[in-house]
Amino acid sequence: MPDLHNDPNTAVCPDFAHENFATARNALISDTVNEEAAINILASTWRANNALDKERWERQRQERDKEQRLMERQEREDREQRAELRQAEEEAAKREERKRYRSKYAQLAQEPTPNAPPEILAPYATTRLQKGLYVELWYFTNDGIDYTLKTLSTVDKNAMVQTVDKDGNASWVLAAASKGSKSVLDDRDLAWEQFLLAIPRFLDAI
Repeated sequence: MPDLHNDPNTAVCPDFAHENFATARNALISDTVNEEAAINILASTWRANNALDKERWERQRQERDKEQRLMERQEREDREQRAELRQAEEEAAKREERKRYRSKYAQLAQEPTPNAPPEILAPYATTRLQKGLYVELWYFTNDGIDYTLKTLSTVDKNAMVQTVDKDGNASWVLAAASKGSKSVLDDRDLAWEQFLLAIPRFLDAI
């Protein structure tokens, strides 16, 4: 049976006494059924059919609501599955990235980092820190500390040289503090492992 397209609850019983229904009335009129009875029969038949249509309409509405709920549920489950799949893919990509770039995601040790003795820092770096000047992090790496040890072992710690500041004022400073290493690397050129070692030492020094 085809679906109803108009709500029978809004339908109005026709006026079967109208001339448009004369043929229908005449088909019912007999020796025992007069015109008024025929009108009542037509009206009763219409109301009975309308009641059946109302029941069909309600079933249709319930079926449509059920289908809508099922469709919404399916869409919701599909969204959840896509979200779970996307999250799983993102987590897998993160794990793969951590695996490929282990040093990038290396965690700084929570325990205190062993501090180098104060004299191990290059005098050049110490002097610049005291003046609040920029110091390359290379001086706080193992290579920088090795350079300091070699320098201090070959240079007279008390040797002095004369320097002139930007205002033209002359002063005497330790020779070891007057110039940096020719092997120094810019911060951007440090390996990640060097960076992780240098930062705690730098923080301790300042």
